[in-house]
Amino acid sequence: DTKTNMLSVSEADKVVVAYPVTIGSTRTASPVGEWRVRGISKMPRFRWDEQMLKHGERSGHFYMLPPGPRSPVGVLWIALNKKGIGIHGTSTPDTIGHSTSHGCIRLANWDVVRLAERVKVGTPVSIQ
Repeated sequence: DTKTNMLSVSEADKVVVAYPVTIGSTRTASPVGEWRVRGISKMPRFRWDEQMLKHGERSGHFYMLPPGPRSPVGVLWIALNKKGIGIHGTSTPDTIGHSTSHGCIRLANWDVVRLAERVKVGTPVSIQ
């Protein structure tokens, strides 16, 4: 929910868990709509691409950052079927609850690990 900065997991129309999140900024808003989980990666490498971060378009000028808790995407990446957008951890948990991401949904590393236990490929994701 982009208005409350909360991610809720529902089972049988009942909220079973909720996590505080960081959403996209005004300049790079999180994509409102209906999506699906495309994949889950533990300890992902991060492709730092200024063009992608600023404009949502990949360029040939990028850096591959190593995996780990200090990675900008933290320890886990849940890919959505919206190119370049995912639900992921962070190396800066103090930013959780603010609108500062580049469109992704960011959770504390400890929360994204718990979330990944509740979702699988094909799980519907609604960003509103």
